[in-house]
Amino acid sequence: QMGKIYFCGSIRGGRELASTYETLIKQLQVHGRVLTEHLGDDNEIQSRDRVLSDRAIHDRDLQWIREADVVVAMHDYSDPVELRDLLKDFIFQNVPRHTS
Repeated sequence: QMGKIYFCGSIRGGRELASTYETLIKQLQVHGRVLTEHLGDDNEIQSRDRVLSDRAIHDRDLQWIREADVVVAMHDYSDPVELRDLLKDFIFQNVPRHTS
């Protein structure tokens, strides 16, 4: 068991891979709880993510990354800068700083 899984892929950049995401998410669910299972369902995206501000999505996803035991990112992630910034925020907030 992987525990909690944060899966990310293109949402606003296009939904051409939605059925692929759905398949991957179902496979990942065998190994743990997928925090972002809604990414495989266009109806869920419409009702959940499209009504949120960019900041609200960022904050929610950052919390999910904190909770996750595993992060699975599609290589075609529509905005690698967004993913990089999320992970940078996570690392900055969670990695202990050593002072000399």
